[in-house]
Amino acid sequence: MKIKLYISVFFTLLSFGLKAQELYGGIEIGGLGIKSSIINIKNTESETYELNHFWTNDIGLAKNLSKNGLLEKDKINQAFNIVISNFHKMQEEHKIKTGNIYIVGSSGIKNAKNIDILVDKIRDSIEKSVYLVSTLTESKFLLRGCVTEKNYANALILDFGGMSVKGGFAIENKNNDNNLKFQSIKLELGTISFTEILNQKSGNKLKIEPYLDEIFKYIPELDKKTATLFNENEQAKTKENIYLVGGAPWAYCMLNLDVINPDFNEMTFKDLKDYEATLKNNFEYYERLALTNQSVEKVLKTFNRRQLLAANTLLISTLEAIGNLDKKKIYFSKRGEVAWLISYVLDSAKGVKIAYDED
Repeated sequence: MKIKLYISVFFTLLSFGLKAQELYGGIEIGGLGIKSSIINIKNTESETYELNHFWTNDIGLAKNLSKNGLLEKDKINQAFNIVISNFHKMQEEHKIKTGNIYIVGSSGIKNAKNIDILVDKIRDSIEKSVYLVSTLTESKFLLRGCVTEKNYANALILDFGGMSVKGGFAIENKNNDNNLKFQSIKLELGTISFTEILNQKSGNKLKIEPYLDEIFKYIPELDKKTATLFNENEQAKTKENIYLVGGAPWAYCMLNLDVINPDFNEMTFKDLKDYEATLKNNFEYYERLALTNQSVEKVLKTFNRRQLLAANTLLISTLEAIGNLDKKKIYFSKRGEVAWLISYVLDSAKGVKIAYDED
């Protein structure tokens, strides 16, 4: 019997699909900023779709969130204005029905003490709810949106976000021999929060050398954190296919690959170490390249050198903690940009009631 991955109501497949192709819009509020997607669902039964448009507005929403647990007032106002603008753009320019537009707040900002200010402002302005998803729910969305069903059992997915590294994998459901269930994992450290720690320790904002020194000093502590994460989730180490999403792998691919495939780009651990050396010793190479290469320019407008160094250090430590990398395949999944929207829309279009897990 074909193995099915049991993930709450997310993988409940009903027997009907859309009568016709239909456009859906999604606005994701994350730690770095706002991601907006427009997808054309062609058939819900076969889960076929096309990504029509995707764009980002990077504002560093979670800047300083790790210090006091609060989103900055000006960042809240920026996020609000962008969400409202993109919502109306989807309605007016792309003719998407109001009911087909979804707004989601990522787990990276879910627990901000003042997140209700942003949520209430949006609801009062356009009468749309903002769904604040838990780490577990977000990880489920990622697996379903990024990995084909036949690969669930042997996949580990990791999302390198601004405030954390999160993800998960399938494990055997002992109560049902023919099903798998989902195990989520989370490291409370991400690109933004790690950069803030290193900035505080290095002090000097002008020179990169003190920052590099602090990275070197912090690596043993970071390695201890990532080792603990996977020692507590031993089955994650057994997965042969590692799917990466988020800023760290995205930046690597955009800076170092001539062609970004629509679905997956394979990389090796050595590739990431070589990239690390360039970030440390020859960053001017990327700065020159950005003058003529739009992909490189986009990365450097999204992340500064310190953030790129922090992100890749976090990525390398995480992969090392998994181990046996010479026997594994490592992929960057481009689908991660719209994974939550794909999962949410497909379930909504089928009439499946969406349930949200609590952290």
